[in-house]
Amino acid sequence: IQPLESGASAFDATLIEALGRGMRFLSARALRPDSALKIEIGDALLLAEVIHCAPAPPSSGGSFVLAVNVDQILSSLADLLRLQHALLEDTYGADCHSR
Repeated sequence: IQPLESGASAFDATLIEALGRGMRFLSARALRPDSALKIEIGDALLLAEVIHCAPAPPSSGGSFVLAVNVDQILSSLADLLRLQHALLEDTYGADCHSR
């Protein structure tokens, strides 16, 4: 999880529930409600917002439960990167990485 506020560092969290546009994570860090997030899961990138943060039950192994609402999902990122590379090579030729 990467908070989108200036200077914030990314951290790992455990997905414990996903239903519709909502997700819950166990996290060692607390975040403010309304915090914007970038979440990477497998080959997908999600843009989300924290809607609730509460202490986790002691038996859960996490410090906090973050509830988030997912706003946008980009999936198949590997396919998008291959397409970008192919388009750049078509436009700039073999030296596209030096531009």
